[in-house]
Amino acid sequence: MKRYSLFALLLAALVSSLGCGIFGGSAPDGPERLLPDVARDLVVVDVSEAALSRTDLPANLERAVANLEDYGDVRRQATVTFPSGSATISGGIFDFENVRTALQEDNYGEGIYREYELWESNDRTLAFALLINDSYLVQGDRDAVLDILRDASRNSGLLWNDDQGGLNEALDLTGEGLVVTASRDCDLVSYPGCRAAAWTFARGERLTVIEGTAAILFRDAPTASSAAPIIEQTINANPLITLTEILTEEAVVTLRADINREDFAMLKFPIELESR
Repeated sequence: MKRYSLFALLLAALVSSLGCGIFGGSAPDGPERLLPDVARDLVVVDVSEAALSRTDLPANLERAVANLEDYGDVRRQATVTFPSGSATISGGIFDFENVRTALQEDNYGEGIYREYELWESNDRTLAFALLINDSYLVQGDRDAVLDILRDASRNSGLLWNDDQGGLNEALDLTGEGLVVTASRDCDLVSYPGCRAAAWTFARGERLTVIEGTAAILFRDAPTASSAAPIIEQTINANPLITLTEILTEEAVVTLRADINREDFAMLKFPIELESR
């Protein structure tokens, strides 16, 4: 397979992935353990599970994984945006020497940040971090990558251990799956009073169906109650998703939905719960 410039692959991964209890009380497995608590939006893809179940991922998420196939086997990938920019954390088995060679060819400069191996573009806008001991590759906007490395080095300020908002709560309500996507300040739901929203898509016992679960947190119960009918209406208007249950309990709206397994790859992330 032709090796493409890592610079081009980075841009493709960031654009395609964001164009989309997981944490609980202890450190999660995989790249999610490195997510800073200032995360605004995130998409987590369980690449290994998708492969084992022979489930095709949505095209934009599949591309973000395939862009790294020259450099190893991606098992799990998390893409995140926060105030300093966007970054992708890939966990798996990588040929780090191959990655270094590609970065050198792309004129990236090698250095060290917080004891992590860091490669920066000439204009210092992009960066790659090679976390060899943990087998992670972190890539993205330079400031975003530095934020991830800083919080990881001190093991604090992380989403799983220091979140003061509703994002972690929404993620815990939806649980794990093939694809998990979440948003703080409700980029997924343009409805006043929404605090955070999360979607999880997982394989259940039915072989032909992907099961979706969503949790939307609002500032109070009346706001949640008034938003629920609009959310239901929007889901029913999506031809790929069949709503099976929607509940409002205090300030939280939860829903369950089915997606035909053959249609799952047609979904676009992030999924909006309300028309803009």
